[in-house]
Amino acid sequence: MTSFLTALSIGPVGGFIGGGRRSRDLWWGSTWVSECTAEVARWLEEEVKKDSLTINFLLPTSQRLKDIRSRSKIEDSTYAGRVSNKILATIEAPSSSAISELMQGAEGAARSWLKGTIAECYQKAKNDPRVGRALRNLRLKSDGDDVDNHTLFHRLVAHQASFEAQSEAILRGDFLEFNAAWTPEQETFSESVKRVWQLLGGRKAARLFVEPSWSQDGRRKSDLDPGRDSVLHSASPKDREFRDDLAQHRAFARRVLGIGPDEHLDALGFARRIALFGSKEPELSRLPFPPIARVALDPWLRRANADPSCKQALVEIIAILGQSTDNELFFTWCSPARDPDRKYEKDSSESIFPFDAAFLIENGLGTYRRELERYLERLPKASKKLVNDSIKTLGKLQPQVDILYRRLGLPSPYYALLAMDGDGVGSALAKANGNEQLRNWSSTLDGFADEVEKIVRTNHGCAFYVGGDDSLAYLPLDKALATVKKLSEHFAKRMKGAGLPASLSGGLVIAHAKSDLRRVRKAAEEALADAKAARRRAGSTEGWLQISELPRSGPPRTCCGPIAELSQRFYTWSQGFAKNRLSLRTSGLLREWALRFDPPDERNAGENTAGDDTAGNSPGADPALEIAKSRIRLQRRRSTKSPADGEGEDKLTRQIDDRIEVIESWQDSHRLADELRIAARFHRAGRGLPATDQEVRS
Repeated sequence: MTSFLTALSIGPVGGFIGGGRRSRDLWWGSTWVSECTAEVARWLEEEVKKDSLTINFLLPTSQRLKDIRSRSKIEDSTYAGRVSNKILATIEAPSSSAISELMQGAEGAARSWLKGTIAECYQKAKNDPRVGRALRNLRLKSDGDDVDNHTLFHRLVAHQASFEAQSEAILRGDFLEFNAAWTPEQETFSESVKRVWQLLGGRKAARLFVEPSWSQDGRRKSDLDPGRDSVLHSASPKDREFRDDLAQHRAFARRVLGIGPDEHLDALGFARRIALFGSKEPELSRLPFPPIARVALDPWLRRANADPSCKQALVEIIAILGQSTDNELFFTWCSPARDPDRKYEKDSSESIFPFDAAFLIENGLGTYRRELERYLERLPKASKKLVNDSIKTLGKLQPQVDILYRRLGLPSPYYALLAMDGDGVGSALAKANGNEQLRNWSSTLDGFADEVEKIVRTNHGCAFYVGGDDSLAYLPLDKALATVKKLSEHFAKRMKGAGLPASLSGGLVIAHAKSDLRRVRKAAEEALADAKAARRRAGSTEGWLQISELPRSGPPRTCCGPIAELSQRFYTWSQGFAKNRLSLRTSGLLREWALRFDPPDERNAGENTAGDDTAGNSPGADPALEIAKSRIRLQRRRSTKSPADGEGEDKLTRQIDDRIEVIESWQDSHRLADELRIAARFHRAGRGLPATDQEVRS
């Protein structure tokens, strides 16, 4: 027997997660990546026993896999723990060909699992009573009374032959990517680890990108993967062939499944969208995660819950929605959902707002009312009753929502998407001096992954992808910086205790809840890459964070720095806004003077190097810059409630002045202006919350 170090990866992670347009796509895509990896590990364990071989999991560890399986049996199964899309193990086998056969079988197990999973989602959605009730009301005049729901499902929603053909194509190489590499153990273990990762990287680089195994001429292409056909029937009235009742029927049927009339999805994208119907949750009518809109509005809802004058209106809204959960239209428009900071509870009486909150965004109710009124034109009488009932429900909600608007103002629909990754973890793992050390380090990363989910949930967010030191999550703005700081501190503490020299860096993007999720996720990855690059240029051993704001209007804003230092600065700015020592006029003047003396067309190439403090600096003092700083200090004292002359300056005022004083270039002025704008956004999110609910920033 020879000991082979074996590595494999399952993907594409981008295909499962990156193409997601809604929080449902993100959640189920990342869940399936983790479950598929765990399924491959389980299959390998069973298969080697049959062949009298030996396998020793290093990443993830056997204990991690065991814990996930045991926790998956409890009610709160959606937080049972996750694994990344990679497996590293040593396998005792007679030859390299035996490993090759084992990997081929593992790939078959992964493809069979994925095919079975999306087929299960399809069948359960097709058989769901809620869907069935809606479809029965959409029979055409030419249909007999005995037409079954399955026939209606395939006529109004999905093209069955297309879905089944794409499902079968998974077994022939479509959708899922499986890459594996192995090498006999070298003289030293670290050489073996380095070699196997190099081989795996080469295998990925050499893969062939072939055309999908199934395609038909004339079919629409998927929005999420333009190379694949959509399995959905067209439901757009803009299509010439559907300018009749059938278009409205199909649009209505899609609404029940949470799919837009203009969307086109392939088999995998469709299954992710309807996966709720295939959920293992005890109560299918409840999303096992908080949607993005619910997380974005969490600070506003907590304010409503803490304000006696608003609490009754919030209770009334929850009661109205609770009575409407059997309404087929409300199921996807305002789905019952997990509260961000709570475990699964059948009795949600203690939850602040256990529903999707998208309708609370400005004009949400009006938008939905207009959509419902359009359905009344060509739907059958039975469906019109359902639409009218829904419109009446909106009428009941409107007065209560108006009360909240009057007393709290409109909710801010912005949230934070966080991408974090360890610095130097891969290179450190490659230097492990033996199986035992690598397994211990892997266990340390597994323990941190569990902490990520707990910390994010404690801060009212949702960690939809966690794999060792790599994670993606969305958070309410008032909790975002506290979460980053706590994750960084926990990571440093765990790594130091394990003797693994590494830090944690992040990219944090502030975006509107209705922004294209693919764009936001890409921006988070770019922000993470920029933070890591700035850290390397600075030669820092700490983790760095880049924050990027994507406002609905105007250019993006960014700031970057070491996590601890940046957190302290934002704490200072927040205190300045809270105590009226600082106003946004300061940010306006910083940018105004910078644009006057350093216009964009004359700015040097260093502008785009976030976090590079040398970018844009010029030798020698700039008189205009010194005058600008004096004007800004003077403006601050006139427009804010700083201590008057003769009364002495407090510590906070000095801290703000000191920060302005270190501006050495117009580029610094631009950066500080962006930083203050971003800090104001964070401050507004947490304003008005009870002191016990405020973010701990320092």
